[in-house]
Amino acid sequence: MTIKNSLPSMDEVGLLAEKLNALEWANDPDQLRTTLVDQLKGPLYRAWLYYLEEQATLDRAREEQEREARRQRLKQKAAAAAVKYRNQHARTSGTVVTGLVDLETEDVYVGQSGTANRLTPTLHPVMYELLGGSGPVAQWPTDVCGEVNVMNEYLHKSNFTSASQIPKNSLVFHSETFNSGGTVINRQTGKPAVKTPHWESRGACKNCARWINRIEAETA
Repeated sequence: MTIKNSLPSMDEVGLLAEKLNALEWANDPDQLRTTLVDQLKGPLYRAWLYYLEEQATLDRAREEQEREARRQRLKQKAAAAAVKYRNQHARTSGTVVTGLVDLETEDVYVGQSGTANRLTPTLHPVMYELLGGSGPVAQWPTDVCGEVNVMNEYLHKSNFTSASQIPKNSLVFHSETFNSGGTVINRQTGKPAVKTPHWESRGACKNCARWINRIEAETA
């Protein structure tokens, strides 16, 4: 017999609610609990199954909200790491600073574009593996981006020997690039406009997008 084919009456649901509320506030809960258990096996059985199903639905929704809230919080953590790191380094046009957060451990890593800027100079073997199938498709080498250097840090702190060992959907990248400003043409008006030097967030380049998609990571 399925729950949906034997839905309780509103009276049964109301009575169960009264019993559960009374149990919560009872001076002698053991006695009430014994009586309630007998009723759950008999006249309140359908109402109890209905309650359990509804409670399970609410629990799943709450857990999903908590997971999403945690994911958003950690994505902000990656962005904050990138912003903090960028503010400590020289403002050179085209510089990319990337924050990386591991959603499983909540560890955060940072990296800056340029092979000379790697915090760990040696490129990890798994990074070689990822880059080997990634391009190039953009007009620069595949190993110079901020995403590469921050991923290299993550890999050096892991025990991975193959890209297949990297957990799917567990990494989030956030990149910032420095725009030196200057005169640009406004696309809407067609008139020149002056932009001041500034940092701006950006997605992965086509080179990095290939291996980031391969490990099913996210850019934010």
